[in-house]
Amino acid sequence: MVCSSGVGFNPVVNGKRYYFQLFGLYDAVMVMSDEETGSIWSHLGGVALDGPMQGAQLELIPLIQTTRQQWLELHPDSLVLSDETPYKDWYRDPGLGDAGFGPEFIRSIVNWDDRLPPNELVLGVGVSGAFRAYPGHAVSTEGGVVNDVLAGEPIVIFMDRSSALSVAYSREVDGKILQFENALDESLEILDIETGSAWNLEGRAIAGPLEGEALTFVTSYLTEWYGWAAYHPTTDIYP
Repeated sequence: MVCSSGVGFNPVVNGKRYYFQLFGLYDAVMVMSDEETGSIWSHLGGVALDGPMQGAQLELIPLIQTTRQQWLELHPDSLVLSDETPYKDWYRDPGLGDAGFGPEFIRSIVNWDDRLPPNELVLGVGVSGAFRAYPGHAVSTEGGVVNDVLAGEPIVIFMDRSSALSVAYSREVDGKILQFENALDESLEILDIETGSAWNLEGRAIAGPLEGEALTFVTSYLTEWYGWAAYHPTTDIYP
């Protein structure tokens, strides 16, 4: 969380389940080690950077950062992870990353990119080896919904401007490319232009002709610019 990002991965590689723990910093971003081989893994990309598993890739799974209130609106029957475990003393509130960098962070940075302020929150999106950063202000300017194309893939960015919740999906549904818009000025009501169906932030059609359909998640997560750019030096920036 030092770069304000949360990323989810499937811990199974080639049929074997691995267990992970904090290892240290690289490019001022947390890296993990697995208990089985001691290999070092990227928290942002899920790739093994060093050790016996070097080059192996964890499968990224959809994960969105949001508020508890907003999550419960989407999933009112959710359970909450209890901290009443033998590891309770390990837990703390990491919060969001603070602006600026301490000496230990500076020493860990290998790749630096000053095209945006280092602590600016961006939605980082990757498609077929192409990467693009969507700054929150750029998405907000377009009402929280951006239709775009990355590496030939029609994608859409949804962002709740009240919470910075951001996520990317494919715009292709049953072989058809949809265009999306926000129908409201102050809040978020996502509609597709072709059918007028209403969609939620999890990419599900909740009303209209396409009700029940789901958009396909595109590799994406919210993070601070310095971390995204350090691990994806070829990234471009929207718009």
